[in-house]
Amino acid sequence: MNNILLIANPGSGRGLAEDYAIRLGRLLRRAYQAKVQIYLTEKAGDAYHFAAKAHENQFDTVICLGGDGTVNETVNGIFENDELPTFGFLPLGTVNDYGRVLGFSMDPEEAIQQFKHVEIIQSDIAQINDQKFINVVAIGTISESVMKTDSQDKNRLGVLAYLKDGIPAFFQQKGLPLTITNDEGLPKDIFSSLILIGSTNSIAGIEDMVPNARYDDGLLHLIAVKGDTPLDMIRAALAGGDRTAESDSLYIASSASFNIEVQKAYLSEIDEVLTNVDGDEGPALPIQLKILPQALNVIKPK
Repeated sequence: MNNILLIANPGSGRGLAEDYAIRLGRLLRRAYQAKVQIYLTEKAGDAYHFAAKAHENQFDTVICLGGDGTVNETVNGIFENDELPTFGFLPLGTVNDYGRVLGFSMDPEEAIQQFKHVEIIQSDIAQINDQKFINVVAIGTISESVMKTDSQDKNRLGVLAYLKDGIPAFFQQKGLPLTITNDEGLPKDIFSSLILIGSTNSIAGIEDMVPNARYDDGLLHLIAVKGDTPLDMIRAALAGGDRTAESDSLYIASSASFNIEVQKAYLSEIDEVLTNVDGDEGPALPIQLKILPQALNVIKPK
């Protein structure tokens, strides 16, 4: 970490991201004698463009400060470089799943101090169609509703902001007739109101959603609620138990890739089905997902 670019989303961290970036930059200069520059985002896409020119601008490390959306943009930008810089981040979002996986404190002040003692690990990166994602893809009525959650609400209410938008969608949900095909070409037809595909064990702030998953296991992990009514969702939530194998209420699978599409028999009946990618709107079905094993060098607290 000789020449470091800090990318901060000023709207994150309850509006304190720029201040946190200044403090983190000061620490990195002291601890590693590094050169540090701070770029502030002003609009969607800025983090991507800043990160995409990192190698051209002689940065060997890119650290972003923000939520899952900022992390997603930065990672996608990093992969535009001829030589990939090392990636790091200070989690300032509402959920911060990837930060939890790597062991960062959810207190920004403590997380800054963790940068005094770090190691570089090789982390899997997931891909949906031609877009990288760092943590999770969600499909279903609830996931579509939380994409519309206002950023000011997220800063003010935290996770409760998602509940505010998600609860009405919960009672309006309907199951989708989907076909899920794994890397062996085996199809599974299912009616589901919620599907989550993650690259780590932490999804939606639940740190053991996929108990055996790791950031470097070379697999995507899929959890789908069986059924198409709110009662089926409640039944799945209350079932608890083992989330490493399929049950009456949950379809669970791990694979290096998944293809997901609307069942052919229902294509004429189903409107466009959007995905939620790391908290933001993603491509509509059909989609192709795959894992890029240990594709990125990532800063992790010791």
